[in-house]
Amino acid sequence: PINSVNKWNSSYSMNDNSTYPTHVDGLAFLNGYLVSPKKVGNSGDTRNVNDGGTLQAPAANPNYTTLTNATRTFVRYYRNNTTNDRSSITITLFGSGSMVKRATSLGVNGNFYLDAKIPGKTAWLDVGTAFASNNPNTDGAGALDGADPGNPAVDIAGGGTSVVCNFNGESLIGTTGTAEYVLLRITADEDWLGYLSRLRVAYS
Repeated sequence: PINSVNKWNSSYSMNDNSTYPTHVDGLAFLNGYLVSPKKVGNSGDTRNVNDGGTLQAPAANPNYTTLTNATRTFVRYYRNNTTNDRSSITITLFGSGSMVKRATSLGVNGNFYLDAKIPGKTAWLDVGTAFASNNPNTDGAGALDGADPGNPAVDIAGGGTSVVCNFNGESLIGTTGTAEYVLLRITADEDWLGYLSRLRVAYS
């Protein structure tokens, strides 16, 4: 996951499949908030007046009022820098919106998906779906320990909301071994009304 070819470049357009195909489905950061690209600038248009926009802005800024990819994603990795080998981790979500299982539709609402993956060990596991049995190699297998609070929807509270992600029988190795990484992926609609301000991962 830390290979340089996977590194996000904030200078790339998130709506140019021919030039920047690895960035074309991205979510945007705005003043520390993870949002839909349609939330930046003037309803997604960050162009200056000379380029056809309405803002006083640098030349050649992008226009995200219309997006090629309706489904947007954000991926970050976290290293288990503790001595604990973990069969689960606690993820605390800060912001506004509702984490839902993948059987629930996204759209003009606060819904988003959260998936977790240990590269080389698991597929993308659905943290919004309650864990039922060990299916680590199945994309979408449930990884939420327990149905509370509120499966299929986990609403983010004002002070943050914590959920436990179960790795379906696999372990995230700590510093006594290879100190493995876990990937977290947020997926939301282009018209997402929610936002995330922070993700916190705990290994104990």
